[in-house]
Amino acid sequence: MKKIISVFVISAIISCVGQVTAQKVSNNNYFGKWVDNTSWTGGTAPGTSNLPANEDITINGYIERGDSPAPAPGSGNVLQFSANKEAYNFYVNDTLVVYGDVTFENKAMNLVIGPGAVFIIFGNLNMNNKIDIDSDGTLVVTGNFDKSGSQGSFTGTGDVYAGSYSGDAVSTIDGGTGDDSSKTIDQLSDDGFTDIEDFVGGGGTSPLPIELVSFDVTQINAEVYLQWVTAKELNFSHFEIQRAIGSDQFETIGEVSGSGDSQVEKAYSFIDYDNPKGKIYYRLKSVDIDGTFEYSDVLTLTNTLAGGVGIYPNPVSSNRRVKIMVTDQAFSDSFQVVSLYDLQGNIVQRAEDVELGEELEINSEVKSGLYVMRVHYNNLEENIRIILN
Repeated sequence: MKKIISVFVISAIISCVGQVTAQKVSNNNYFGKWVDNTSWTGGTAPGTSNLPANEDITINGYIERGDSPAPAPGSGNVLQFSANKEAYNFYVNDTLVVYGDVTFENKAMNLVIGPGAVFIIFGNLNMNNKIDIDSDGTLVVTGNFDKSGSQGSFTGTGDVYAGSYSGDAVSTIDGGTGDDSSKTIDQLSDDGFTDIEDFVGGGGTSPLPIELVSFDVTQINAEVYLQWVTAKELNFSHFEIQRAIGSDQFETIGEVSGSGDSQVEKAYSFIDYDNPKGKIYYRLKSVDIDGTFEYSDVLTLTNTLAGGVGIYPNPVSSNRRVKIMVTDQAFSDSFQVVSLYDLQGNIVQRAEDVELGEELEINSEVKSGLYVMRVHYNNLEENIRIILN
């Protein structure tokens, strides 16, 4: 189970605003095969050779051409773009995975990879025309990337990852400006694309059960609302909602069932009624039917201590004994540090690992007067004014 990208790009990129051109467009937020008519608006697939049929082609969903496991690079073209079609553009706005070789002939239609989009080729890429990759776009070629001919050029600041390069590929991609955009497959994880590197390393055979569009955490009064949206689910079982309090030790606090298989957006929610004070970390564990799983990004929420901590008695009686009291049940464990400061900011007493409700005795050497007791709890602190008699 590998997630290729986290966010679907919803809008098509139209680079030539004034040009009116016929379009062959894949369904938005959709998982399907290139050759299936149902994958395309209008119900007709664009074919796989001698492309295009005098029209732009746009990939807006997750589209596969060919089947895994991928054949050896050089086994033959499964997508072929004809010469002298440079008036047309091939837009990849989401995810395109091709199991086999791809060739763009001389002056073929231009390849445009949009923001957040991924084009993965399990094979060789023979490129003889223009490529434009947005800064957040990614082209991955597991075999050899060959560039020849005088028509090809590279624009944009996106990156190319390939098993090897030949011809003018490296000089064209890097542009002679020192911009190192031609990279190797093993640099994917270095750039934060570990999921893609694992997917490519496994030959594209791993299931891709979930595409997470968004994940948000909001606090309303004493409750924390978690909301998330998926764009695609395949062989998917459930979400585990996990929480950590002031550390990376996550525990599961709830579970939400998935839809199994879905090709449309699904919205989910969970309410954390028993959230503690301090810094709280949340993440989703997405579990496939076969038990494989992956984690979402970690979101942080701060549940302040304000109004939740008090000192009793205050003013402090003559026996100089006080307790740190809490006003709700959102506290657990102990206060890491409790410090007593005078009004000049000097520390006059300090204690560690103070249990909730534990009685503290203030040193007899501390003179009567006004002080500030500072308590540290779950990476937060609260200052409480106290009077010593």
